[in-house]
Amino acid sequence: MWDLEERRLLRELKGHRSWVRGVQFLPDGRHALSGGNDARLLFWDTKDGRPLQELKGHETVVGGVAMSRFGRYAASSGWDNTIRLWDLVGEGRGAVQVHIYRGHEDAVPTVIYSYDGRYLLSGSQDNTLCLWDVESEEQPLRCFRGHTGPVNCVALSRDNGWALSGSEDRSVRLWAVNAQEEVHCFEGHTDGVIAVAFRGQQAVSAGKDGTFRVWQLPPEDQRKKKPPEQKP
Repeated sequence: MWDLEERRLLRELKGHRSWVRGVQFLPDGRHALSGGNDARLLFWDTKDGRPLQELKGHETVVGGVAMSRFGRYAASSGWDNTIRLWDLVGEGRGAVQVHIYRGHEDAVPTVIYSYDGRYLLSGSQDNTLCLWDVESEEQPLRCFRGHTGPVNCVALSRDNGWALSGSEDRSVRLWAVNAQEEVHCFEGHTDGVIAVAFRGQQAVSAGKDGTFRVWQLPPEDQRKKKPPEQKP
């Protein structure tokens, strides 16, 4: 952990035996959840610097960790092709697993929560991204196909109307969620894309090519299949 104002290391949290692939803070600023290559999902007290609990369920690498806005629920994704939902309160029994979502055909390196907490959006090495109803363990509500390589990262607009994805195929794609269709393919990265986000009427992406790119989105009523404008 780092003190951003003083730019100094506060403490090291040791518990994983291999790479840590994802970490999320709870809204209380004290507790956190991390997942890694050792198949461990650890719930931390960051003030004491110790893991309070290991959340057991994934059979192999834990790729993504996501936190609901109010901090009671968390989601994790893994190389066992599953996404798992956890109740971090567990009615006083500690964190417990409450749902397993199956539908991807390959590893799931990334998962995020929607702003309103109703949905999960996942990206998979099966080249798809899928939208899930948090309350249901049925098949995904929608899956989006178009990438020609593994999906490394995803983002969802605050109103759940639009999704972004970044892939090893070097593209960033904009999707209309309700219509379940691709509306833009952003091309320019020369290697895999590892992070995407919405920023107002812009999309941002970061890639293995060492670049950070900002893309201008057209107004929603003009979002047709045409080359996007990349800002310098």
